[in-house]
Parts: sequence; structure tokens; C-alpha cells
Amino acid sequence: MTGDYQAQRNVAYWLSGGNAGAPPLDPIRACAWRYVILASGNRQVDDSDVSNKQLYCDKRLDAPSRQDAKVQSEMLLKRIRVK
Repeated sequence: MTGDYQAQRNVAYWLSGGNAGAPPLDPIRACAWRYVILASGNRQVDDSDVSNKQLYCDKRLDAPSRQDAKVQSEMLLKRIRVK
């Protein structure tokens, strides 16, 4: 929530199932964090972030779930920018 790029990537990864091979904890929230990363304007954002969004959001979630993730990402971005 402090705008730390790597921390945001770690959260998205963990929520996507990067927790010792366990199933995704919250794929919609993971996608929301991937949207946050891309919208952050951070100079560290690269093609791997775009690829992760395509894989974990575009390919693995249906349209209503992606919309939920976008709404969540907008709320997260507001909270991050306030701090």
C-alpha cells in the first residue's frame, strides 16, 4: 500500500498461487494488483508485468471477474495515492 513496486508484484504472485504451489488464494484480487502495477507509472514496470496481466487476468478470468478486478484496482489506487 506504500507504492513499493516489488511488494506489489510479490502480493500479486502470492495471491495467484505462488505460495508453494497451493491453489490461488484470490485470483481476482491478484488480477487487481496486476492492474495496479500497470497503472502505477513506476519506471520498473516492464513487459513481464504486461505478460503477467495477460496470463492471470485476460486468460484465466472471465469478463465479470476481470471487471471486479478493475473495480478493486481503482479502489486500491486511490488508497495508495492518498498515502
